[in-house]
Amino acid sequence: DGQTNYLAAIPLPVTKAFVQRGQERFKIYCTPCHGGQGLGESTGIVGANEGGGFGGIKSLHSDVALKLADGKLFDVISNGQNAMKGYASTLSVRDRWAVVGYVRALQLSRLGRESEVPERFHVKPAPKPIAKPEPKSK
Repeated sequence: DGQTNYLAAIPLPVTKAFVQRGQERFKIYCTPCHGGQGLGESTGIVGANEGGGFGGIKSLHSDVALKLADGKLFDVISNGQNAMKGYASTLSVRDRWAVVGYVRALQLSRLGRESEVPERFHVKPAPKPIAKPEPKSK
């Protein structure tokens, strides 16, 4: 299944600050190819969507990506895969795990159900304006 010998889960505490650090690193190093939402449809690469440049940029929301062990995702970030370069010499081990944490948060943001979102974050319809009374004629 391609998952052998990879850690199933991030081996560090996943805190808000940790995921935010991953988001910062993602924006710098991953967004140019994968796009801000991880859809793999970025126009940041010259010709990427015009048949030139790099083809086959993967969506991080594909069934394949969703099923990867966290350790496999870390390995891809570290060593690259296909046309993707590795970032082991650019990002620290902690930062690479933080990117994994952010990618998982990004994936969950698209998979969640409204019932799983706390009520305070639900979008509420705008209140209807109160009709002004018409002036009385004298």
